[in-house]
Amino acid sequence: MFQESEACFPETDLLKTPSEELLPDRSSRIHPRMAKSTLYASTVKQEWQAEIDERSAAGTRFPEVIGERREYKCTDGTILYGHVVRLGLTQQPTREGEATLVPGILLFHTGGGPRDIFLHWKAYSLAADVETFGPGGCIVFIADFLSDSDGSVGWDDDKTVYDATRSHLLSPDEASCFRPALRSRINAAVESLCSIPGVDSRNLGAMGWCFGGQPIIELVLMKRQTNNIDHHKSMRFLIVFHGMCDGIKNLVQTQESIIRPQKIQKTGEQRDSAAITKVLICHGSADPYIHSQDMGAWHQILDTTAGIEWAFLQFSGVRHGFTNPAHSFHANQNRFGYDKFAASVSWQAARTMIKASLIS
Repeated sequence: MFQESEACFPETDLLKTPSEELLPDRSSRIHPRMAKSTLYASTVKQEWQAEIDERSAAGTRFPEVIGERREYKCTDGTILYGHVVRLGLTQQPTREGEATLVPGILLFHTGGGPRDIFLHWKAYSLAADVETFGPGGCIVFIADFLSDSDGSVGWDDDKTVYDATRSHLLSPDEASCFRPALRSRINAAVESLCSIPGVDSRNLGAMGWCFGGQPIIELVLMKRQTNNIDHHKSMRFLIVFHGMCDGIKNLVQTQESIIRPQKIQKTGEQRDSAAITKVLICHGSADPYIHSQDMGAWHQILDTTAGIEWAFLQFSGVRHGFTNPAHSFHANQNRFGYDKFAASVSWQAARTMIKASLIS
């Protein structure tokens, strides 16, 4: 359940905030840390502003987009720190005096955690995308898997807490090979998203970057379970950008039932479109963090899960983290790298898939 939210603020206030203020000193931290470095923050802000300027030059302006931080709880009592991004109240369409319901999207963060200016940029772009979602845009919920209130877990150089949390989340149950801690936090995020006023619970989706690829995989595994199918029918699309899939080969080898072909449910001669989830995987062929056997196991899961239609978009020679312009300056250029072409093409492919997935 949501607690009382803090005051809403225009998301573009982040563009006006000096980059150094997005990396406050831990001893005097008032605002959360939202970037790895001032260069990271300024690079993302520059591309965010360029997107706004490009639309303005084309005669299209972004509507007002507001954000609010919301706390929610996992079933084990862990407090998680999400962030909601949506159109401002004056921008939300109404029908006969009542607010129109709009799609809800979960964003799953990278290893940098949920307090990431890059994710705020992407949430802003989605919420304001009236071409894809209609005049009401959509409501975006940046989920938290780290219980990271101030950015200290994701961004600190000391990765002790992050590594321990990641290991806990990805540890499978010995009997089922599903990952109960990860699944619990996914369910908390889905419940929290659906409890936001204005969210159309029939039209949900999720997008994940890097570590955020793991909860996307778990959502597909959850769809395989009969007792979860009704709950997850509303997941219209699942999209991954340079998503991690480490350990998936071992899950498949240990529990072969997760790649046992399922029967496709039909209504007459047609598949029930309301039960279909579309999946898009956007991957760079030179990503050193993605092993071919894990990716192959991920493909096997998709191929054998009922109600999944999926596509694999691979970019030749592209490294990890290709959607984030700040990775142009990453210290490890052998592993990380921004690719403007791959970033643009994958984002447009995602928008196309989302538009084709939603039901009226």
